[in-house]
Amino acid sequence: MYSAKLMVESGWLRSVVVTTLFCLFISVMTLSVWGGPYYVHVLVSFGFGYSALFFSWLVDKLFPSIPRRLEIALSLTACLLFGVINAQFWLGEYFGISGMLPVLLMGLLFSGMCYFYFHSREKEAIALRELESIKREKAEQERALLLSQLKQMQSQIEPHFLFNTLANISALMSQDVDKAKQMLDQLTALLRATLKSSREEHTTIENEIALIEAYLSIQKIRLDGRLSYKIEVEDGLGTTELPPMMLQPLVENAIVHGIEPKREGGEVSLLIKREQQNLQIEVRDTGVGLNHVSGHMGSGVGLSNLKQRVEALFAGQGEVVISESAQGGVCVRLSWPMES
Repeated sequence: MYSAKLMVESGWLRSVVVTTLFCLFISVMTLSVWGGPYYVHVLVSFGFGYSALFFSWLVDKLFPSIPRRLEIALSLTACLLFGVINAQFWLGEYFGISGMLPVLLMGLLFSGMCYFYFHSREKEAIALRELESIKREKAEQERALLLSQLKQMQSQIEPHFLFNTLANISALMSQDVDKAKQMLDQLTALLRATLKSSREEHTTIENEIALIEAYLSIQKIRLDGRLSYKIEVEDGLGTTELPPMMLQPLVENAIVHGIEPKREGGEVSLLIKREQQNLQIEVRDTGVGLNHVSGHMGSGVGLSNLKQRVEALFAGQGEVVISESAQGGVCVRLSWPMES
């Protein structure tokens, strides 16, 4: 009849309900043709319908590896035999053995209707499973591509920043040895934090904050007091995982395109908190704002593709909001569902 695999997927309750409706429909039809007590017609049609459920399940359990057509043939034969015996028990006094041929034909018709209905549902279920499988594979491929791009961007950003920092240290060596040593210490801390997460698909907020603090300390020295910053992380979120290189590009973008072009400098603030079931990250600066045309080519990771990366990494549940405050400066908010 129809495979037990499908019944497991769609649920026994649904299969029983649909079979019951079929049985009641057939019993009304046979009552209009042959007459007699209605309960007899119901019991006969139930004999065919519920035996179809049972034998389909039984054949699948006893012979799980047999071909689909053989499974249908066995379950259909068993269903018809039981259905006819059941019909003979209830209708024997009306028809006798020789008069059971119409009942057998009715049972065959009924079983065929059930088969075609459930067979079409099974084909639909298989098609849906294949479609979902294709979607999952595509999502995994997109995610793998994004992670690869993240690693590539990471390898591009690090040398760029490293060379600039080494040039600053070299210049400071002849002007302010203490500042040069301080910048060198922060560079060492930055490289250590970067190396810790560079070969992993995920890092923790704690590790990312260590990287951000080292980066901001270097930039504060480089900008000679024109940069101030503050970092706030809600208690208990330190070990929360997130993709690497999600925070540093935002902070770098705020400094390069916001604070650095502003003569008097400004402040960069980083806030990480839990918002209901989401992790929310906010990077805010008091720089020149979105309308300022910067002379820099960019930080290596533009805000334009950030939304696409977040949506893909978090299966469309991530969100990026970029806004400009009335007092100047830009605020970028990232959010995505936290793993339970």
